[in-house]
Amino acid sequence: MADGPLPTPDAPWPTTGRMRVSLCFKDDDSKNCRGRAVTAEQKRKLETLLKRLPGVSKVRFESQREAYQGFREQFADDEGLLNAVRVSDMPETFLAHLNVPDLKLRARLERVPGVSWVYVHRTDFWAGKADAKVVLCSPKNTLERCQAQDAITDQARDAVFAALRTVTGVKTIYLESHRHAAQNRLWTAVVHPVPYPPGARKPTFKEALRLTGETFHLVLSDPSDFDRIRPALKGIAGWESIIRHR
Repeated sequence: MADGPLPTPDAPWPTTGRMRVSLCFKDDDSKNCRGRAVTAEQKRKLETLLKRLPGVSKVRFESQREAYQGFREQFADDEGLLNAVRVSDMPETFLAHLNVPDLKLRARLERVPGVSWVYVHRTDFWAGKADAKVVLCSPKNTLERCQAQDAITDQARDAVFAALRTVTGVKTIYLESHRHAAQNRLWTAVVHPVPYPPGARKPTFKEALRLTGETFHLVLSDPSDFDRIRPALKGIAGWESIIRHR
């Protein structure tokens, strides 16, 4: 492995998209669900519909347990949040790839029986280029290990990189600049910014810079090597979150 991280690859931004179709659950108050959970027949019909839609490919069903495992993996350090969320709190979801991120699909699918909401977004720049990411502290982060700094120090960044180099299964480490990471954040959310509260606007690039930190992206030998990353960073400051690229 190189003595330092590699820069962001010189590659075009993806023109494809991704879609999450979350299904109705018990007591779901969305307009299309009205408190009723999706039925097995509705799920079957929806999956058939998705697979037949032009421009939609790689349709995959994600169970509540799978979603919960991903949630626990991402928020493993937040014990309070983990204790507050149960498997039953996670929606069942269909995940799909889109040839073009078309917002019209959202309007059409959110009227289909059994569908709670649909999130359409552009494909992440790092999709297919890396398997996991370690997001470094952003200027707005208040985590104790981020030390309430305006920007991560060179020493803290170097310490995180040194720890990642020791992880068995990590083949390549890229360092995404602060500006590129902010641009990627806006890129993926531009089609339908569901993560923001109803009525709220998508952040400006300047605001995205404060919400986003420099990011290490890792190429792994095997998906199971992801579980080695967090123990290697125990006790090290300067990082915000560890997320698997999906």
